[in-house]
Amino acid sequence: MGARVERWGLRVWCNSTFTLVTARVIFNRSTFTKIGIVLVIFTLLSAVNACKKSSVKLYPVKGKVLFKGQPAEGAQIVFRPAAEAAGANSQSTTAQSNPYGDVKADGTFTLRTEPYGEGAPAGDYVVMISWYTQSNPDDPLSSKSKLPAKYADPTTPLLKATVKEGDNDLPPFDLKP
Repeated sequence: MGARVERWGLRVWCNSTFTLVTARVIFNRSTFTKIGIVLVIFTLLSAVNACKKSSVKLYPVKGKVLFKGQPAEGAQIVFRPAAEAAGANSQSTTAQSNPYGDVKADGTFTLRTEPYGEGAPAGDYVVMISWYTQSNPDDPLSSKSKLPAKYADPTTPLLKATVKEGDNDLPPFDLKP
């Protein structure tokens, strides 16, 4: 069935399907000891939770963004599932989690999908790219787009990409004015 272990004022029940941890602190312990025990339990539970694997399978995606043949350093790229972009009722497990990336100095990018990690789920995507420059750092509204708005318009997307199972090295997105 299960095993019960009691040490240092903690009672732990172990079983093959789950582990139930209850902190039963003995009353004659100091307040600092009680706080320390609670912090240790919290840290251990956080570590166990962080080690859980995501149920969403992600595949590495890298590519390049060029504008007028030059790297678009600082641009942001977002992949939106094609079915979602078309207005279909998407039942995807990654709803509201669009893969995204930032373009580096050499024009390359890698995708990340929050909260799952590096990569993107397999599927067809529409691609939106935006690239802004800020003329006055004190005024966030002073931003100006370096790209035509057509590349960031979600209603009429121009760019498409497919993420396949395995590593994905996409052809460059060579944007024109």
